[in-house]
Amino acid sequence: MNFIPTPAVPLLLAMLLGASSTWAVGKPPSIEALKAEYKKTFDIIGGKAPADLLIKNVQILDVYTNSVEPGSLLIQGEKIIAVNPSQAISARKVFDGKGMIAIPGLIDAHFHVESQWVTPAAMQKLLVPHGTTSIYAEIPDLVSAAKSQGVEAAKAVFLDYEKFPYRMFVLAPGKKVDLPAVRTLLDWEPVIGLGELNHNLLLAGQDAEFEKLAIAASRGMIVDGHVEFTKSANQVNLFPALGTTNNHNVITYAETVTSLRMGLPTVVRDMLGSLEAIIPGVVSHKLPTDNLLLGTDNISVSTLVQNGHMDNIVQKVIGMGVSPIDAIKMASYNVARSFKMEDKLGSLTPGRYADILLIPRIDQIKPAYVFKGGELVAENGQLMPGKEIKVDYSAVIATARPGLDDLKKEDLVLRPLELSADGSKAKVMLWNQSFADKEVFTEQWLDVKDGKVVPEFNGMNLARISVVERYAKNGKRNILNAYITGYTITKGAVGMNFSSPSQHIGVIGATVDDIYSGIKALDKYTGAFLTAEGGKIKTVLDLSIFGMMTNLQAEDIVQAQTALANDGVAQGYTSKVGMPWYRRMSYMFFSLDRHRKIH
Repeated sequence: MNFIPTPAVPLLLAMLLGASSTWAVGKPPSIEALKAEYKKTFDIIGGKAPADLLIKNVQILDVYTNSVEPGSLLIQGEKIIAVNPSQAISARKVFDGKGMIAIPGLIDAHFHVESQWVTPAAMQKLLVPHGTTSIYAEIPDLVSAAKSQGVEAAKAVFLDYEKFPYRMFVLAPGKKVDLPAVRTLLDWEPVIGLGELNHNLLLAGQDAEFEKLAIAASRGMIVDGHVEFTKSANQVNLFPALGTTNNHNVITYAETVTSLRMGLPTVVRDMLGSLEAIIPGVVSHKLPTDNLLLGTDNISVSTLVQNGHMDNIVQKVIGMGVSPIDAIKMASYNVARSFKMEDKLGSLTPGRYADILLIPRIDQIKPAYVFKGGELVAENGQLMPGKEIKVDYSAVIATARPGLDDLKKEDLVLRPLELSADGSKAKVMLWNQSFADKEVFTEQWLDVKDGKVVPEFNGMNLARISVVERYAKNGKRNILNAYITGYTITKGAVGMNFSSPSQHIGVIGATVDDIYSGIKALDKYTGAFLTAEGGKIKTVLDLSIFGMMTNLQAEDIVQAQTALANDGVAQGYTSKVGMPWYRRMSYMFFSLDRHRKIH
């Protein structure tokens, strides 16, 4: 570390004198508290009192002029109060930046907390050392999985969030959750607005969707959008017209341009190849990046451990030809501005939180030091000792409640919807591994040979999948038996037990026996990913927190994910996109609420 105590001043960092870390989301301090802070700042700038910290000898990135200039940053409490203060101003503590580049802390513009399957506490070590100092967090799957306990579950999972070495700004779930829960969560302190809506329900004109938007608008809150581009141009106009303030649902360059032309700051996600599909177009067409943001949406723990988080994404964007300053702004200032928080985040200017990264070069996004609110929280890829906040999540670890004791193997047999007159063709349900709503479930004619359906379509080998509703309703259980593209499982089974917005177990297997044994095994867990062969379980990743998250630490999750991936390959799974089966399957299930065949 490079902390240097000033003469005659004890080595003490008084970081608790300034603004609370919840100013941006909770109630503001009292008038008296603000007056005291202002007077303190006035005295410091006037040379009458020392500040908490001076970060000197750095090259400061100015996001307003797109320049990098030598200077220093003066910090009091959690905020920057001066850039390049005179020598007449003192500080209790001085940090020598040794000529490194000071850039704003990185921000993930769209991050589903539960989609990583780890707790917010476990994410401290995964995010902060990589320079992520803030995330805008979605939680629809967690809240919907907890059903009537959804609000309490959110509060329990986010326990002590304000103590973490990164900031969490939460969006109340717009989809998968009923209106009363949304209304309650919009009053909860970390919540800054309404998360993505179910665009199908909105475009169907459902009254509850309009009310969610109206509640958010009446409180001056943002609406994190999910614009649907497969609909008509007129319908696309509805999203910003009804209050959407940004959009993350783009996967092509053309969709990105359309989104921007609708006046929507647009998130380019490092997911499903979107980054690679969009950024080259941005560069070749010299598209302004002022309203482009960077985010992850869903990212695996393995990726976070092996490649990093926002530092890795910004580095990728630089490698694709975006200027380093523009790329950094896409993960800092642009994001803060789109969420109406540029007065608090995203720049190294007076009055903003002192969320600061020191990097070796402007084109090398490898944080040597990470400050959150003026406090050094990570150094050279590691959290500082004592900065990891421990949280007890035992209260939200659920006991499994099996529901498939009555399930029979014959329930999982795929029976053709129709046979051709000569028996040479069979119409079956086909699940396309696609994220365009209109293409997910189709009925297709497949060849029949020797009385059996040939699992091939358009030159693709097809796998068998069964998805079973775990708990019967009124004596009836929804079961989908189908073929699926994008998978080849030649022996055994792979599957998952998913809880949002309702409990379903999905298994892809080589035979009905394999699928049956996999489903029965998954029924023993609240939620899980599982591989099985010969009727025996090979690997399980237990998601004991509402079937959505695990209390394991990152290294244990990576070990389990590696085993799941290796098992899948040994059982015949291949991927042209380099995505392990469990991640690919989770993407399918996250969007099932939009499709009526299952949920």
